[in-house]
Amino acid sequence: MNRIAAIALIVAGLFPSQALALSTQELLNACQSKKGSDDNLFCLGYVNGVADAMGRLLGPDAKDRYCPTQPTTYGAFQQAFVNWALRHPEKWSAIAFNGVNQALRATWPCP
Repeated sequence: MNRIAAIALIVAGLFPSQALALSTQELLNACQSKKGSDDNLFCLGYVNGVADAMGRLLGPDAKDRYCPTQPTTYGAFQQAFVNWALRHPEKWSAIAFNGVNQALRATWPCP
């Protein structure tokens, strides 16, 4: 597991009720905070933790997977989420995990 995903899982474990209640809008706010800030690093870890979980836990036939055509950076996953969330304010009340999932699938759809 990569370091950022591990950090996100540790942070989520320290604050389980907050992590479970995190909305897409709250995650978007964190992602838009100053680069290198605690909130921005939390966002980076969270988004990449979801991406890592989706990539490792979902089988090749799963409908909820994403399919990048080349290696993707941590920053690209974060930016994909931000771009998607800004285009879908109607989804801001959804659980952040679902927002990241939808963003990755929309950005890198499978054939």
